[in-house]
Amino acid sequence: MNIHKLLQKVSVTFDGSILLGKHVACDTFQKGRSLAVFTHIHADHMVGFGSALGALGTDVLVSVPTRDLLVAIEGKHLLRRTNFIALNWGSSHTCNEESVTLHPSKHILGSSQVSVEDQEGHRLVYTGDFNSNTQPIDADVLVVDAIYGTLRRNYTASDLYRGNDRPYTEATTERRARLPVLKKRENPTPHGHSSQRRRECSLYFHL
Repeated sequence: MNIHKLLQKVSVTFDGSILLGKHVACDTFQKGRSLAVFTHIHADHMVGFGSALGALGTDVLVSVPTRDLLVAIEGKHLLRRTNFIALNWGSSHTCNEESVTLHPSKHILGSSQVSVEDQEGHRLVYTGDFNSNTQPIDADVLVVDAIYGTLRRNYTASDLYRGNDRPYTEATTERRARLPVLKKRENPTPHGHSSQRRRECSLYFHL
C-alpha cells in the first residue's frame, strides 16, 4: 500500500494521543473513538482514563495485571463498570471491524504494546513504553514511544539505536525500511508525578 494511505491509518495528535485505525485511541480519551486502550498505570499514560470510563459508547481496554493494579489503587467499584475490559496477553478484542491485541512490553507490571489489525489486514502497532527485553511485534505501521530527550535537541531516527529503542529497531531493520515521518515532544515530567505528557513518537512503515 502507498505510504500516504498507510499514514492516514495512524496519527499522533498535538496533545500526545496515539490514534490507531478508525476506532482506537491509546493512552488517552479521544471523543469519537469507541475504544480507549491504556498501556500502563504511569500517570502520563493514564490521561483521560476517568473521562473514558464515563463516556457513553466508549470501552476502556487494559491488560489483566493493569486492571488488578487499578482496582487496588482506585477501588473495586471499577469491576462494576461494564465498559471496563481486561485482556490477557495475546487475546483479541473486536472493536467494530478492527481487532485489538495486547502484548507485554516489560516496562512495568502490566505494561502493554497495542496491535490493531484493520479490515484490510494491516497491522498498526504502538509500542507504549518498553525496554531492552521487549519482544518486537510484526507491524505494517509501527509507532515507537520514547521517553528520552530534551526540548533543546531534535532527535533523529539514528538516535533510536542509542537508547531503549535500540533492540526494537535492530530487530525490525531487516524487515522494514525505517522512515520517521512524525515526531512530537512535550515538556519533560517524571513518571507518576504529573498528568502532563512528555512524548516523542516516530512512525515506521513496512515497505
